[in-house]
Amino acid sequence: MTYIECVERISSILTLLELEDIEDCSLQFNVIGKDSGVFYIDIRDHIADIVVDDDGEYNVKYVFTAPVLSRLLEKVVDPIYAYTTGKYKMMGDVSLGRCILVRLCEANV
Repeated sequence: MTYIECVERISSILTLLELEDIEDCSLQFNVIGKDSGVFYIDIRDHIADIVVDDDGEYNVKYVFTAPVLSRLLEKVVDPIYAYTTGKYKMMGDVSLGRCILVRLCEANV
């Protein structure tokens, strides 16, 4: 998947996620490499929206390449395994970041 395809896939997944237990937060996704970009997932009042190329504040920052993010979304690689083996970086509130990323990767789309 390309960067744009990853954003579109995440956008479709967000409509399916239960976020009642998640407080207001912002997650920054930095996709680096040849096919790159930045987008945010803003969760407000238990509803998630994607914002592309905004320089806002974040609770969690992820750094992926597009191929790694694609493999996570396609359920080829487990997100916790990928993190512990250094396939991507996560900064900030790691427990929140892990929770949201696992939900994104486990959603049935």
